[in-house]
Amino acid sequence: MEVLCTCDERYLPHAAAMLCSLLEHNKVSRIHLFYSAVAGQELAKLESFVAGYGSKITFYEMALEDFDGLHIDKWASAAVYFRLLAPRFLPVDLDKILYLDTDIIVRRSLAELWNIDITNYALAAAPHNEDEDDFRKALGLPEGSKYFNSGVLLINLRFWREHNVVEHAITFIKENPGKIQFWDQDALNATLLGQWFELPISWNWRDWWHPPGEEAKAGPAIVHFAGHLKPWQWSNRHPFRHAYLKYRHKTPWPYREENQPPFPQRFSYSLRRFLAVALPGSLRRWLRSRFFNAPA
Repeated sequence: MEVLCTCDERYLPHAAAMLCSLLEHNKVSRIHLFYSAVAGQELAKLESFVAGYGSKITFYEMALEDFDGLHIDKWASAAVYFRLLAPRFLPVDLDKILYLDTDIIVRRSLAELWNIDITNYALAAAPHNEDEDDFRKALGLPEGSKYFNSGVLLINLRFWREHNVVEHAITFIKENPGKIQFWDQDALNATLLGQWFELPISWNWRDWWHPPGEEAKAGPAIVHFAGHLKPWQWSNRHPFRHAYLKYRHKTPWPYREENQPPFPQRFSYSLRRFLAVALPGSLRRWLRSRFFNAPA
């Protein structure tokens, strides 16, 4: 199994927690990290940490000018696009890679996921489910088409190279800035319509206020802390927050509890939690963008 992840300096501790959870449940021959603005001594600490699990990590420093002209907003840095360049930077003899977001914990073996045959597909991913119709309409996708979440991707690198997926996705982003809400996730959904394999949601479980479903009776294999509420925040009450903290404490960047913020911020958080489950997706995104300074 070979794994790709991306981060900048701010997300390095979370990447380490994710890798800790991955390596405690899986034998990974090599990890590939696309990064920017991370000090050499911090990379050395991560390399030593990964080596302790008998794995290897290769670092690839990204040139930010490669992402000039791509849609960036106040919620994200150019790092959200790093994975798009996987076919250009990863070894040419590598035909498949498992991409994992940094705001993830792995709860068991991913061998079953890794062994899925995606020969005839660009990638395998789990459906986004929440607000899927809104995302589809925003991108102009056909009625009834599926929209996937890009936090967990089993990528067919050979397919991407042969079909110029990177070039098509970047062109879509540059030509449709008004349609892009979720960066390369939107672009990949638009350009790979009908060319991806649908995974059970247990491989990328995000809907934490609902149970993971019949396909995940043993609990989700991968928990994705998607959205603006993260397990390292003082206010987070995610049912798997304890798991994130457990793995984070084992890394060279142990978690330190944040001081509780003043009442207005606590009230804002409580209201956001209510809106997350009580309002339609389109109205929720409108309110968040105007009043809560958080992405939908």
